[in-house]
Amino acid sequence: MVGALFDLLHIPVVHNGTVFHLPGFTIEVARECSGINSTLAFLVLSLVIAKFYIRTWWKSVLFVGFGLLVMILKNAIRIVTLTLLAMYVNPDFLTGNLHRHGGIVFFLLGLLIMWPVFLALRPATFVKFAEGK
Repeated sequence: MVGALFDLLHIPVVHNGTVFHLPGFTIEVARECSGINSTLAFLVLSLVIAKFYIRTWWKSVLFVGFGLLVMILKNAIRIVTLTLLAMYVNPDFLTGNLHRHGGIVFFLLGLLIMWPVFLALRPATFVKFAEGK
């Protein structure tokens, strides 16, 4: 997914597994930097939302499945964002606060992406409740 995002942005990149070679820059996505805590929290939240707010089993499966895709996408966006900031602004972005503590920003981005999916799959009674009817 990271390679696809670099291609989409027309950034020349060669990758071998988790090592990405960019012009004048090489990064390795370490196992401990995979965003696993954020991913697990996102998965649990998706399961809870599906359980309490989505009534049919197939919509719940669809919601959680889409959530898994969003988890992968948000981690790829995080890697690409930090890499581009390091390449074009300051290499310290790879070790700075955004890298170490910026997971919440990308977690919120994932929630923002999931919101329209939730709205499409929620039951009609949730709409009436939300509107105060």
